[in-house]
Parts: sequence; structure tokens; C-alpha cells
Amino acid sequence: MQNKVFSTMKKAFTSLAIVSSLTSFGAYYDTLPKGVRMLDLRQINTDKINSSFTGNSQESQYAFNIDLGADSIKGLNSITQDIFQTLKEISPEAYDNFTFGEYNVKGEANAQVRVFALGYGLTNKLTAYVGLPWYKTNVNLTIDRTKGNNHQSVVNSLKKAGNSSQETQIFQDFAEVLPDATGEVLQSVIVNYFGYKPLGSWNGEGPGDTELGLIYRLTDWEKSGLAMTVGAVLPTGRQDDPDILQDFSFGDGQTDAFLEFGGGFSLFDDASLSFDSSARITYQFAANKTLRIPENEDYQLGSEKALFNEKLGNKLLYNLSATYAFTDWFSLSTKYEYEGVGQSEYTSAYSNANKILEKNTEKESHAATGSINFTTVKLYQRGDFVLPFNASLSATNYISAKNMPKYNIYMFKMRFYF
Repeated sequence: MQNKVFSTMKKAFTSLAIVSSLTSFGAYYDTLPKGVRMLDLRQINTDKINSSFTGNSQESQYAFNIDLGADSIKGLNSITQDIFQTLKEISPEAYDNFTFGEYNVKGEANAQVRVFALGYGLTNKLTAYVGLPWYKTNVNLTIDRTKGNNHQSVVNSLKKAGNSSQETQIFQDFAEVLPDATGEVLQSVIVNYFGYKPLGSWNGEGPGDTELGLIYRLTDWEKSGLAMTVGAVLPTGRQDDPDILQDFSFGDGQTDAFLEFGGGFSLFDDASLSFDSSARITYQFAANKTLRIPENEDYQLGSEKALFNEKLGNKLLYNLSATYAFTDWFSLSTKYEYEGVGQSEYTSAYSNANKILEKNTEKESHAATGSINFTTVKLYQRGDFVLPFNASLSATNYISAKNMPKYNIYMFKMRFYF
């Protein structure tokens, strides 16, 4: 598909920052008291991202090959255009086989995300919140040559074919003095033939998609409860640039609507051991986007762009967590999280491109998170501490996944109530 090996990396963090537990303020079913405000601050980091999970849940490196064949080289200038057109007329086979060499391009990325969120207790049972992530990402590309040129073999094949015309001799003379391909030639092909911006390192910084939500507590039970959340995700984040191979998007580029339901309970009277679980369904609305037109399923680059109507697959997010409180202020927790995303749908005048873009767009992941938590809320309520806040440090590892980047997440979170 278009930019196939980088497509998952480009969308690596669009759902990373906010979904993680903005909808709980203690136990899952807890809401803010009426008139109480909450400030949520998070620092999220990833380790290096240089591979993804394939549709078969196998790890695949972020890399693609560029073959500097006659099709890509001939457009460099008017001289090469004439020379290679002559070669194509003399011998289509020689034209198809000609190459300056082959290059392997590998990508490696990392990201930092800061989240700023505000919550407000409209009533004792109804809380409103808004969250905005701020992304800072870096991508580095390395380019290695994997195959040399075959200028002489093309000349030899023309000689063996017995071509003795003046045009044949001109090309033979041209091929014998051709310089070897350099990095500048590769960049020229990327820019002049395919129309991309030059390959190289890329740094990006800016806001992601904004999440708005309302949390309603459904029960008044003492040591257990249920809650429901409705909300939307607005496309305020940076979208993928079809002219840059190595960039990141900070958002999906369309509006989402979601519904979440969950609950929890404490096992003992002192609430030292508690369990929470929730499920969120997200509907992603369609949007028009300018994308590269994939020429075939295996070739990574496309030289033309077109307008596509993109309907990203709907999402299901489920998690189950357990927390053990050693004291009123210190606890440990673990969480299992599953996310599934349906296949995307594309509509345009290019039916074959639509099918190529849709392939391998369904996603699935299983992740485990461990957290160390600190809170002063109960201490504040007893008058033993001046400021109510929560703090936690967590690490997330993807146990298995398909069609998504492979990375670990590390997060530090602070919540202040006032």
C-alpha cells in the first residue's frame, strides 16, 4: 500500500495519550464532587520504534527498497529522458533490466507526549472533562546500498543481440561512462520523479486530537459501582503529509464519537484490593484526505496523489485492572488492555488503489501495564495533608499485536484536585 512500511509508524501515537484512564478518578466509577476541579498532567515516553507487528503478529523492520531503474532515472533531466527513451525503443528488455543500483532505507523513531486535561464536577454524579496531548517526535533514516549498477551487463546484452544502429552505439558509449549512483542521485529520484520531499531526519512538535467527555455515575453502592462515559475526539492534531515519507501524524484527521461503560468493586472491607473493568466503543466518521495513489501492493512509493474518502475502522477498547493498596497513600496496580480496530474503507475514482489501501488496516493489540501509585486524597480528607493529589509511574508492554508499531510506553502522571 501507499508508503506501506511507514504507514503504521506514521500513525503510531494517535490514540496513545488520552484514552489511558482519563475516565477514572480513583475507582473506575468515581466522579468528581460537585464544584471540584481536576488538573491532569502526564509525561509519556516511548523507547525506540524501528519495527511493527504484521498482520500475522510477526515483527517487521521499518524499511523499504528503492530500485534506481530506468523509469525513475529517466526523469532527472532532458538528456536522460532522451537516452532512456532510445534504450526502450532499441530493447524493451534492456530498458526493464537497467538499474543504477538498489538502496535499503530504514526508519527509527521515538516520541514524547505531554497531556494536559481538565475535569469539573457538574454534580456529584456527573463530571465533564477535556484533554489535549502535545507531541514531540523524531524520525531518523539510514540509507544502505544493497545492489550495484548493471551498466556493463546491459551493454553486453545489446552487443549480443547484434544491435548495430547508431542509437545503440550512442547508448553503449553513454552506459560505459555513466557514473555510479550516489546519495544525490537517490534524493533526486525521490524528489524529481516521485515528488516527495528529500529523505532525512524529521522532527515534529504540536497538538494532537482533543478528547471531550461526560462521565455519569450510575450507582450509589458503598464499595462498588458502575459508570458510563460519552464523548468525542476532535481532529485538532497534525495529519500525515503525503509528500513526506518519514513524518508522523498526531491525529486521525476526522471526528470520533465514543461510548464507554464499566465498573468496579472492592474485595475486602478496607478496600485494600479492588478490581475495575471497562469497555469503550468508538465510531470513526469518514473524511476526505489527499493520499498517494499506490501503483501495486508491494511497491512502496507512489508518484501521483488523489482525493480519497477514508473511513477508518471502528474501535473496541477493553481493559481489566487490579489494585492493591498497602496503605492509605501507596498502592500497586496491574492492567490488561485489548484494542481492536476494524478494516478501513476507501472510496475514490481508483478502484484498485482503494483495495490496496484497505489491505492490512485492521489492528489488534494485547498489552500489560504495571503501575506504582501514590495518593494524598484520604490523607487530605482526614486533615493530615494540605493538598489532594495522585501520582503514578507506569510501564506498558505489548504482549502481541498486528498491523501496529512495536514499542513500550513509560508514563508519569500527576493529578491535582482543587
